[in-house]
Amino acid sequence: MIQKPKTYQTQPPMQAPAEGKADPNLANSATFPPSQSICLIGASVRAAAESAKSAGYAVFSVDQFGDRDTFAASEQHLALPSLREISSPIHAGFRRQLAEWVRVMPMLFVGGVRFSGELLRYLPLSDSQTSLVASARQLQQFDCLRGACESVKIDLPVTRRLSDPKSIRALQDDAFGAASNAWLLKQSDHCGGLGVRWLDAKLMSQLTQPTNNSVVKPGDAVIQHWIPGRLLGTTLLSNGREVGILGTCRGRFTRLGDLPFVYSGSCGPVPLNTEIQSVLKSLGERLVRSTGFRGVFNIDWILTESKQPCVLEVNPRWSGSVELLERAWREWHQNSLLEVTFQSIMDWVINAIRGDQLPRCLSLSNEKVAATPPPNQTLPSDKRLWKPISVWGKRIIFSRREQLFDPDAVLNSNGFAQEDAAIDPNSAPEVSLHDLPVNQVNAHYGEPLCTVIHRWDQSGGITACRRYRTLVRKLSHGM
Repeated sequence: MIQKPKTYQTQPPMQAPAEGKADPNLANSATFPPSQSICLIGASVRAAAESAKSAGYAVFSVDQFGDRDTFAASEQHLALPSLREISSPIHAGFRRQLAEWVRVMPMLFVGGVRFSGELLRYLPLSDSQTSLVASARQLQQFDCLRGACESVKIDLPVTRRLSDPKSIRALQDDAFGAASNAWLLKQSDHCGGLGVRWLDAKLMSQLTQPTNNSVVKPGDAVIQHWIPGRLLGTTLLSNGREVGILGTCRGRFTRLGDLPFVYSGSCGPVPLNTEIQSVLKSLGERLVRSTGFRGVFNIDWILTESKQPCVLEVNPRWSGSVELLERAWREWHQNSLLEVTFQSIMDWVINAIRGDQLPRCLSLSNEKVAATPPPNQTLPSDKRLWKPISVWGKRIIFSRREQLFDPDAVLNSNGFAQEDAAIDPNSAPEVSLHDLPVNQVNAHYGEPLCTVIHRWDQSGGITACRRYRTLVRKLSHGM
């Protein structure tokens, strides 16, 4: 029986922790007090909450799903309402409780919430927290990314802000090519591909002549030239001075209605050659120098047909692939000669936000510390094959029809044991389920049902692969 954490209840008085000392080398340093509690806010915080729990933190979670795993990893949980409705009187209890949590413990946005002004206006942020949010907002601006890409000589697709009147006028020019499906419309307040659409004639008319029923407003969007190729995401960590690469995963997406690029999972870690890894790290360093950002961030990029990287966007948050990298790093530490115990990537993130030095293993020569390559492994340009011990996969299951989704029936019929994968994911089954709802739900087409995480070893992984594919079909179309 899953015990649901308390929600929407007034908490007993908590003593605010003492402020720690800021790093003197960092301006406006965000200091995490010596507290073992943390508030995580996002559309889905499950993976980050599990990582924080592994690091010894008591997690106070705020997200939209409230799934079983999030409840199991959390001391308490608040259901995040629609950001467009958060000002409503019916959510006054939520606003009061969240404000109390933010006053007495460190807070992190960990995914799916693009620093909405509607949410931030109700948070009593400290100066250091305000500084963190400001740097994150700056990091995700396309103008900032464009300048950084130009400085390190890495390609960025033609990207135009629709708040610029020149862009609107250009849309009406046939020579611009917007009607040829060569352009994508991206909304800045969405993530996970939920705000990405092909720029067709219907959307063009909404942009040039917006109405109250328009899907997007010009001030909230950009148009970007579509680049064919393989989608990859590289996760980096910064303490405001240094930047380290945690690893790279290949992204997956699916079509849901008029949304052709909805994030549906990741696979990795995958190796990069030294030239690509070097330019991505240089790009991260340039972005950090211009913004002062501290924490984890992700660079989405395309490996083009000419085998060159083309950067799409930067997301200053815990991305969906980080939990795969965490499993890989834990496995690597178990096989290395390092004496330092690996707790979790969230432990690294919190230390980096404090301004601490980045983990030494991010820059070590792997030949000296392990018989297997680390998750941020680089390859010589002329090397074509690379065989890590494990490749991790993550697949978000979307309902492909109207169905009654019963999580208990799913677990029982497939023989899955509910294990705390955050403690030791490498001892978990080769195929495991996550993000399951607490109770039965009436699922509509396109709604996320759960997440499948699997490990494919280089030998003996065919059975697990077949089981995974069969499970995906059964879950998405109904048991």
